[in-house]
Amino acid sequence: MEKTVDKPSAKPGDQVLYRIVIINDSDVDVTNVRFIDTIIRIREIVTLLPARARIEFVFPFIIPTNAGAGSEIVNTLLIFSDQTPPQRVTATVKVLPVPGLAVKKNVSPSVATPGETVTFFIEVANTGNVPLSPVTIDDPILGRFNIVQLRSGGLATGVSGSLSIPFKIPEAANEGIIRNETIVTSDQTGPISAFADLTVLPDEEE
Repeated sequence: MEKTVDKPSAKPGDQVLYRIVIINDSDVDVTNVRFIDTIIRIREIVTLLPARARIEFVFPFIIPTNAGAGSEIVNTLLIFSDQTPPQRVTATVKVLPVPGLAVKKNVSPSVATPGETVTFFIEVANTGNVPLSPVTIDDPILGRFNIVQLRSGGLATGVSGSLSIPFKIPEAANEGIIRNETIVTSDQTGPISAFADLTVLPDEEE
């Protein structure tokens, strides 16, 4: 019996192919050959495998999206028949690192007048399978912040960090839209950005 996988390593979401070869190297027929694999969810039976015969199967498998970087998916196949005892064979795939970073931004209220204070909300999420550190927020209006200050040791996989930042509209601000861009970076990812638009109305006292 043989079991192999076409890729020794893969990213979350990638497809790999498991190849299973069952060989009857005896001079007698083998009946009710059963093989079970709980990871790729197969439970098959071959009612007759003639002497000196072989059969081959290929099964696709998608690496789970939540698989951690550096982890190993050890896939074990169990096989037995009416004439043979249980046997096990394994194939292993190593999960590759895939850093991921996402950012959302909004402002409340989104319409205000000079001298009023609004609040910008920024949420940063680790959407990959490796920790991110440091995660830095750069904003030409609001300033520079480090998410590590909120999450000791960095931003773990599947974790998000958020900031709420008050901003007083300058008294001399012109009527119109202030488009505020935030750029977020980490050592493991490239920069990404998000925008929030603040509409400045004329001061009613003018």
